[in-house]
Amino acid sequence: MEKMAKILVVDDDPLLLDLLLETLQTIGYDPTGASGGAEALELLGQEIFELVVSDIKMPGMSGIDLGRQVRQTYPNIPIIFITGVYDPEHLQQFKPDGFLAKPFRINQIEQLIESTLSITETAAGTFPAEGILVVDDDDSFRLMLIEALKLFGYRPYGAADSADAMRLIGHNKFSVVVTDIKLSPNDGSGAGDGRILAREIKKNWPEIRTVLITAYLQSDLKVEISQSENEVADAVLLKPFKIEELIDILERLSSERKMVLTQNSD
Repeated sequence: MEKMAKILVVDDDPLLLDLLLETLQTIGYDPTGASGGAEALELLGQEIFELVVSDIKMPGMSGIDLGRQVRQTYPNIPIIFITGVYDPEHLQQFKPDGFLAKPFRINQIEQLIESTLSITETAAGTFPAEGILVVDDDDSFRLMLIEALKLFGYRPYGAADSADAMRLIGHNKFSVVVTDIKLSPNDGSGAGDGRILAREIKKNWPEIRTVLITAYLQSDLKVEISQSENEVADAVLLKPFKIEELIDILERLSSERKMVLTQNSD
């Protein structure tokens, strides 16, 4: 399997944290460090990680408390605990996807990470769940849609404008971008149109599917969508809509994407 998985490492000991980051990078992973639970949760809200590796005993928020919040908010992300003091009670309070006692050898953590990620991918199928990016300048609507998608097992992330969306896409793996058509031009480009964002995504990341959402389906947009040689997005959804309507679209796009990926891999 590919080792360029993004791993979030959480430890309040700066020396151990640096050592873990250097070790994981050396064996081929893409690690990011956090000095505590609060910082870890903040990073999880900004980027997509395939795995969390956390110390158990930390001031403020323990690894147990962090693990519970990760499981609740990001149920598809596996969690490995590392600790210098083995306490069976900890594992009874929270059952991680993997456990390793300090000190450990490099090959031990390498084997544990590989097996944990392999189990996660097998459980999720050939194509592990990737992120859904929701782009909308209406904070309440964006957060509502993100929370609704979590209930259906997706890994949604949010962006308020095109610039934030492009930054997130450039550093993370997204399978679908759901964007409102009317976006506030907060990105400095003067462009507040989700259609421009969708075109840029198709130009630079053709494997990503795009869904436009709008309260007004204008006639010019209908023409653009109907012209396959000038396709703007893979789907359009009118506000207000039921979350089940969006889920149906996401499932259809996921099936189409899997078919393309399978054909390309043959």
